[in-house]
Amino acid sequence: MLVITVGYWRSGVPTPVSWHPTAFHFGTVLRGVQIPLSPSGVFSASLCAVNNVFQNKRVLVGVTGGIAAYKSAELVRLLVKAGAQVKVVMTPSATQFITPLTLETLSGNSVPTQIFDLRDDSSIEHTDLGKDIDVAVIAPTSADFLGRLANGLADQLLLCTLMASQMPVLLCPSMNTHMWNNPLVQRNRTILKAIERYHWMEPAEGELACKVIGKGRMPEPAQIMRHLARILMPNDLQGQIVVVTAGPTREWIDPVRYLSNPSTGKMGMAVAEAAWQRGATVKLISGPTSLELPSEFENIAIESTQDLLNAVTQALKGANVLVMAAAPADYSPVQKQAHKIKKSEASAQLELARTPDVLGHIAPTANGTLLVGFAAETGNLEQLGSQKAQNKGVHLLFANPVGDQAHGSGFAGNTNSGLLMDGDGKVIQEIPILSKLEVAHQILNEVARRLS
Repeated sequence: MLVITVGYWRSGVPTPVSWHPTAFHFGTVLRGVQIPLSPSGVFSASLCAVNNVFQNKRVLVGVTGGIAAYKSAELVRLLVKAGAQVKVVMTPSATQFITPLTLETLSGNSVPTQIFDLRDDSSIEHTDLGKDIDVAVIAPTSADFLGRLANGLADQLLLCTLMASQMPVLLCPSMNTHMWNNPLVQRNRTILKAIERYHWMEPAEGELACKVIGKGRMPEPAQIMRHLARILMPNDLQGQIVVVTAGPTREWIDPVRYLSNPSTGKMGMAVAEAAWQRGATVKLISGPTSLELPSEFENIAIESTQDLLNAVTQALKGANVLVMAAAPADYSPVQKQAHKIKKSEASAQLELARTPDVLGHIAPTANGTLLVGFAAETGNLEQLGSQKAQNKGVHLLFANPVGDQAHGSGFAGNTNSGLLMDGDGKVIQEIPILSKLEVAHQILNEVARRLS
């Protein structure tokens, strides 16, 4: 049991606060104010996709006729920026919406459009274009092109190139909602989905160029990058169900104030993204966060530490891996006040109780599930991390520094560092400061090794 005596606020300045030093962040949450995220704190799918996976990869971008062709320029730019070698092939109708010159400038390569283009060399273009390509993406994929591809037609250079090659192909449909729902289009989709090399992204929903609101928008380039990264990554977690927890929990004092911590969920989100990139089925249990939750995950929202325990207990059934990257609040008010505590009161005394130890409850019953814990420490990283690894019964534990001495690690930032330990508390790997996605992949390298 912990008792905290809290002073009141006068003219926006807090009076001295007497409290036991604990792990939760108290100053701002006492007033019910969540720490705002900077613009860079919003989850960026494109940043998560780019983990050097595109470096020197050969990517073929096919552009077909549709108003969404203007987005292809941004896709090419992102791929080149990520280190890919990009070739672009356009259908004749695509040139009505965006010029080859634009895509030539962005890709640094000529952009062929006609199957009978004359060339200075003696090579056969429609067979040469697909040589040594690591992945192809057709963005946008029009209804017309979808039908031609599904029915084996080869009367366009892009169709011939795909027919004469074996690389994986990501299709990104874009068309009017009624066209997308047309039985003929859906039949063509079914034909191509049955062929292993073709990967799909569902059209996004929203207002289309024809002013219809519905399904049919081309996925955003940043989202396409994520799916391309998944195709290019080793699928060493294929068939595995990975449960990841992320973000803080909140323990409410009254309707406008709560106890929490500065966790933003970035590290947990990075682990979930990395697992998905490697082929896993991902269940993401997240506390309150400003991050965008990818639709490819099974997203489970929680608020309190008890909610977290309940959600993990349920999600653990059939899971192969549990990664506990969330930062649950350690204490909760014994009694939540039904009404706002008035600041006119001279002082308010909060009686706190420990919240459930989620890992402590889960570990004894998680038979067959590989458990990965996290430990955020302000000092003695190896010693405290080692103790937690042994006490919690995990198979792996990642201990990372937080606080004033973190130097690029810990809460809110886009980078992290720390020590990866085994269940006996022995250091397996010291991970330097890297992006949180790269740190996630380092952790999952060891997870994949143990699962194999």
